[in-house]
Amino acid sequence: MSNITFDMLSEREVEMRLQRKMDRIARFGQQRIRQLRPKRTRWEVARLLVRRSRKVASGCREFIGCLDDCGYGKFNLGPESLAHRVSYVVFVGPIPDGLNVCHTCDNPRCIRPSHFFLGTQQDNIIDCARKNRLERAFGEHVNTAKLTDQIVLGLRSEIRSCENGHQRRRTVQEYARLFGVSESAARYAASGRSWKHLTNSA
Repeated sequence: MSNITFDMLSEREVEMRLQRKMDRIARFGQQRIRQLRPKRTRWEVARLLVRRSRKVASGCREFIGCLDDCGYGKFNLGPESLAHRVSYVVFVGPIPDGLNVCHTCDNPRCIRPSHFFLGTQQDNIIDCARKNRLERAFGEHVNTAKLTDQIVLGLRSEIRSCENGHQRRRTVQEYARLFGVSESAARYAASGRSWKHLTNSA
C-alpha cells in the first residue's frame, strides 16, 4: 500500500484525473461507471479530501464541506463518516478498535494527518484538561439556551417585587410561553434552582 500525501496531489494532477473521469463518463455513461467502480480507491478519497479542504494560517488543513454538531467535518464513506477519521485512514492507515483520532491542534475541522494522534477517550479528555479546554459552559453560554442572564435577572426581580406587595405583570407560565421554554425551566430560573451563577448578581 503506497503512502499518499497532500503534496502528491497537485492541482494539476487533480485536474488531469478529473478530466480522465469525465472522458470515461462521456464514453460509458455515469450509470455504467458506477457499476464498474462501486467502491472509491484511496487515491479518489484523497483527491476528494484535498478538493474539500483549504490551508489556513495556523498550518491546519480545514475541511470545507458539511460539519456535524461538534464542528467535525462529515464525509460519508461507509462506516467512517468523520472527515478527520477518513483522512487518517487514507493517509496514515487503519484505526485500531477503541481508539479515537485526536487533534494536536484542537481544531475539529482540521484533516492534516500530521496534526493527529491516536488515543483512547480518556487520553483525549486528559489532553483537553491539560490544554484547559474542559471549561463547562453554563447560563446563556450554553448553545441551546433560550434565556439570557438579563431575562433571568428581570424575572427574579419581578418575583421579588411581587413578594414585596407589588402586582405581578405576568405569571411564570406567561414568561415561559413568551421565551419558548417549559414552565419548569422558567420556574427553576426564577427561583434560583437553575442559573445559580446569577445568585450573587441578583
